[in-house]
Amino acid sequence: MEIDQTLSENVDHAKGNILVVDDNPENLRILVQLLTDAGYKVLAASKGSLALGAVERSLPDLILLDIKMSGMDGYEVCRRLKKDKKASEIPVIFISALDDAEDKVKGFELGCADYITKPFQFEEVLARVQAHLGFFKLKKQLNEKIGLLHHEIFERQRVEVMLQKKHDQMEQEVAQRTAELREKSRHLEEVNQALKAMLDHRDLEKRAIEDNMAVNLKKYVNPYLEQMRKTTDEEENKTCLKIIETNLNELVVPIRNSISSKYMDLTPTEIKVADLIRQDKGTKEIAEHLNLSISTVSNFRHNIRKKLGLNNKKTNLKTYLSTLAP
Repeated sequence: MEIDQTLSENVDHAKGNILVVDDNPENLRILVQLLTDAGYKVLAASKGSLALGAVERSLPDLILLDIKMSGMDGYEVCRRLKKDKKASEIPVIFISALDDAEDKVKGFELGCADYITKPFQFEEVLARVQAHLGFFKLKKQLNEKIGLLHHEIFERQRVEVMLQKKHDQMEQEVAQRTAELREKSRHLEEVNQALKAMLDHRDLEKRAIEDNMAVNLKKYVNPYLEQMRKTTDEEENKTCLKIIETNLNELVVPIRNSISSKYMDLTPTEIKVADLIRQDKGTKEIAEHLNLSISTVSNFRHNIRKKLGLNNKKTNLKTYLSTLAP
C-alpha cells in the first residue's frame, strides 16, 4: 500500500497528528514507529502526490518530509503546501541526506520550519518535532484568539453603530416631539389670547349697552315721564305713570349703580373709549380694538376730558376714570 496510517494506542490523548512522507519504506517504517511510540497519531505517505491528497482530506499538525523522492520531490511538495491557504501554516520539517548549505537554504526559502540530516538521531527527531508542534499549537491558539478578538471588535463596532443609530433616531423623535409640543403650545396661546380678546370685547360691549341704556333712559324717557306727570290730573293715569317709573327704576338702578353719574353724559362710543382708557390701553390699541383711526380716538379722548371737566387740568385721564367706576 502506498499510504499507511498508524495510530497511537490512545488516540483521544494523542499529542498531535503528524504526516510522514518518504519513498524509502524502511525510513518510513522507522519514523512511524518512533512517533507512534512517542504518543503521536501518525499518517504515512510514500509519494509526494499522496501526501498532498492526505493533507487535502485532513490537515495534520506537522509534516516530516523527505526531499529526494521519485516523481514529485520534497521541494515541490513544500512549495505547493505553502501556496495552499489552508495548509500554508503547517510546519514542515525536511529530512534528507543532502547536507549542503545550498540545499538547506533552498528548503528555508520555500518555507520549511526546520531541517534534519540523515542519518537522523531519534532523540533529535523527537525534540524537533515536539518543539515545532508546541510552537505551531501556540501560534494556532494565538490566531484563534486574534480571530475572536477581531470578531469581538466587529461585534462591538456593530453594536456601537446600532446604538448610535438608535440614539440619533431617539434624538430626532424627541426633537420632532418637542417641535410639535412647541407648535401646539403656540397655537393654544394664540387661542387663549383670542378668547381673552373676545371676552374683553363682550364685556366692553355689555357695559356699553348697559351704559347706553341708562343714558338713553335719562335723555329720552325720563323727560316724557316727568312731563306726563305734570300734565295729567287723572288719578288712574298718575298711578300708571308711577308703576312705569317704578319698573323702569328697577331695570336701570343696577346699571346706574355700576357707573358714575358723569358717565351718563358720554355717548356709547365715548363710554367704550373711556373703559379702554381705564384698562390702561393706549390710543393706538384703542384704535385697533374699535376699528377707528388714531385721530378719531384722540378726538374722543378730548371730548371725554371736556365732558368730565378735565380740560386745562393736569389730571391723568386714566387715573380719574378709575375713580369713577369699579
